[in-house]
Amino acid sequence: MLFNRDNPNKAKEIAKRNKKIKILNEILEVNIKKPNIIVNYIKYMSGVDRTDQYASTYHFLRQSLNLWHKLFFGGLKICLINSYILYKFEKKKRKEIPLTRLHYLKTLHSIEKNLSPV
Repeated sequence: MLFNRDNPNKAKEIAKRNKKIKILNEILEVNIKKPNIIVNYIKYMSGVDRTDQYASTYHFLRQSLNLWHKLFFGGLKICLINSYILYKFEKKKRKEIPLTRLHYLKTLHSIEKNLSPV
């Protein structure tokens, strides 16, 4: 949010969800002012936040002396996250219920075990 095209002085009035105040038997809805920078961040950065959330859930990157191990497995982790995001997108488009991320990863693992020649 350091570099942004929004004017930091402009703000939008947002109704706070599930926040109502009862004053003298009258219920008032709470409105707050949020800067446009924050409103746009929340609106457009949800995908990045979701990827970070997925990346922090299951760690298979272990302490290693070799940098290339970390680079390889880090890239593999991002590939698995992207494949799960695409899988969920397709399932929702077909109006089907997607697997949870854990079940999706277990399914990929079982497919890989069945394909390996050993």
